[in-house]
Amino acid sequence: MRVFSKNGTRVTVSGHKFSLCRSYWLVWATLFSASVTTDVPRSTVSRFMALVWAAFGLTFLAVYTANLAAFMITRVQYYDLEGVHDPKFNYPEDQKPPFRYGTVEGGNTHETMKRNWHRMNHYVSSHNYFRMNISSGIDAVRKE
Repeated sequence: MRVFSKNGTRVTVSGHKFSLCRSYWLVWATLFSASVTTDVPRSTVSRFMALVWAAFGLTFLAVYTANLAAFMITRVQYYDLEGVHDPKFNYPEDQKPPFRYGTVEGGNTHETMKRNWHRMNHYVSSHNYFRMNISSGIDAVRKE
């Protein structure tokens, strides 16, 4: 590479070419914290572009991590129930996470469970998932 010196004469600078291949090598070393020898850019523009690239990478990584954490935290589960004979009702503790349900003690649903679905009644009774009224049951579901 030939450059002009301050007095106007041509000076040959050897040994330092910042090529596309070397820039990829610098990006690789920067992104993966590789302990390899790299040719650091010498010009102001090259250094500025390397800093812009590093800032972009850091911003992208931070935004991606924040979105991933928000997605994982706010995961809402919706259950597709197929009726009274659904395995979630009959084997609630086998589900991951365990499926919880309850009823108003002494109400029509509780009496029907006692007569027809003994396993469901045993689950609700053994875990004491009874509520005083429908409103407290709705509040318990909303808090969950």
